[in-house]
Amino acid sequence: MLQEAENGYDLIVLGASVEWGIKEYITGMVTDRVAEQANTSVLIVRGYNPSLQNRRLRTVLSNLKEALNY
Repeated sequence: MLQEAENGYDLIVLGASVEWGIKEYITGMVTDRVAEQANTSVLIVRGYNPSLQNRRLRTVLSNLKEALNY
């Protein structure tokens, strides 16, 4: 991946992962290595989870109602 990035790309986009295990412990996570070694910008994105977003929105609205005594 890093060799390909040397072909003039402006940005590398990687998906964040939660890979854990012996292999990742020994070799390090791929996204970390690419971000550290790339000679260009690296954007690491994580997946969109609607249920988490809905829960956050409900929490914000609840806190707002409490603050406004609504």
